[in-house]
Amino acid sequence: MVDPDPSPHADTASIALAPTLGDAPAPTAGFLPPAPLPRPTPARPVELPGTGYVLIEALGRGGMGEVFRAWDRGRDRQVALKLVRADLARDDAAVARLRREALALQRVRHPAVVGVHAVGVSADARPYVALDLVRGRDLRTVLKDGRQVSARRVARLGVAVCDALAAVHAAGIVHRDLKPGNLMLGRRWSDVTLLDFGVARIETEARLTLEGQNLGTPGYMAPEVFDGGPIDARADQYGLAMILYEALTGDHPYRRATPFETLLAQTQAPPPPLTGRADLMSAPPALLEAVMRGLARDPADRYPDVRRFGAALRRAGRDRASRGPGAWMRRAAGLMTHLRRAPAAR
Repeated sequence: MVDPDPSPHADTASIALAPTLGDAPAPTAGFLPPAPLPRPTPARPVELPGTGYVLIEALGRGGMGEVFRAWDRGRDRQVALKLVRADLARDDAAVARLRREALALQRVRHPAVVGVHAVGVSADARPYVALDLVRGRDLRTVLKDGRQVSARRVARLGVAVCDALAAVHAAGIVHRDLKPGNLMLGRRWSDVTLLDFGVARIETEARLTLEGQNLGTPGYMAPEVFDGGPIDARADQYGLAMILYEALTGDHPYRRATPFETLLAQTQAPPPPLTGRADLMSAPPALLEAVMRGLARDPADRYPDVRRFGAALRRAGRDRASRGPGAWMRRAAGLMTHLRRAPAAR
């Protein structure tokens, strides 16, 4: 299968920023970017010059940044250190994205939102941010190879993310890039951390929005984002609903070979309804209805806010239709129907 989010995301560990935001170096013509760092390993860590941080190992790499597990010598603790890539250290968009993430995270106080310890620039001109080191697996890894998640777990995940998003939205922030790779799971499905606020919209920081800036990931962006309409917190509701749809079905409804084809598919038709699917017979109808409402093309047809979306998911998760003595029979019947139809589909 072709992943609708084809580029690996740097944030496979969670992070947290400092109370004051350092001034990142402005792009300057004629200045060369810093040389790439040697690849750190636990046996051969690498010092980040002039910062007090020692890089222990790489955790991930994305389009503009890299994330490392690092040791904070000043406070004697491990952190996740996010660096602008060496070749982009003097790039306006990359530096602004890191600054935006720092500003967003500093405004939110919630257990499920990664916290910030420090922001600055190394002696060799690398902008960085030090974040909480969050351990776990990102949801993209969990859903790999078409894994379907039970309705009860999907409901718990959705409720937890809605709770975190409510705090984000109350701080005047829209995440704008919700996708499986930006959700870190702990030991339970209700133990989740939101990652990567690099393209977040911040009410008082509109000046940081750059022309041509990436506004999300094809397949998870709300229609109003790529239609050029006004964007508010309901765009995050759409992104979360798409994640829950994918978790329930084990597939993305707009999975295509390229990001452009994915966007095109989104503009042509709504996602196929969840009700009536043989493999979701045992799922509470209220859960399927809540997810589909969150995916409404018109923001006015979604829930007014994520608190009410979360309340609907919570009620659906308590629905006894997905439990009880007959649940396993409904699941078995659904599976047999699905298997009988599979050869015809091929």
